[in-house]
Amino acid sequence: MIIHNKLNYKFIYYFLKNKEKLLMKNQKGAGIPSLDTKTIYNLEISIPPIEVQNKIVEILDKFTNYKAQLTAELTFRKEQYKYYRNILMNKYINKNLFATTLSKVTLINKFKQPQANELEKMIDINGNIALLPSSRNYN
Repeated sequence: MIIHNKLNYKFIYYFLKNKEKLLMKNQKGAGIPSLDTKTIYNLEISIPPIEVQNKIVEILDKFTNYKAQLTAELTFRKEQYKYYRNILMNKYINKNLFATTLSKVTLINKFKQPQANELEKMIDINGNIALLPSSRNYN
């Protein structure tokens, strides 16, 4: 039974998109995998009234748009983060204010984590963590 006038084709698109994992499991061929026509034609689908299909499509279109906007925003924020990280790090690194190695300014040495009392001694009165030589005895 074909009911073209009662079918929103974008509804079918979203239906197939929802079945994508199932369809991918039924791919045939090694070089360029393809789907057997029977697999698609034999998919069972419940077809709600056209008004309901239209509402489902409208909602899913909105979410698709939101997803695209959020993806663009996240991409922008990642680039913004890299830009400011590079500016801030290069501002101090290039001035060579205090050049040393990490092993000389950290407590963590060969998988040894600092004890709670060592960490307390690393925090100054402003709440900043001070970088202390690892060879120093804190007891």
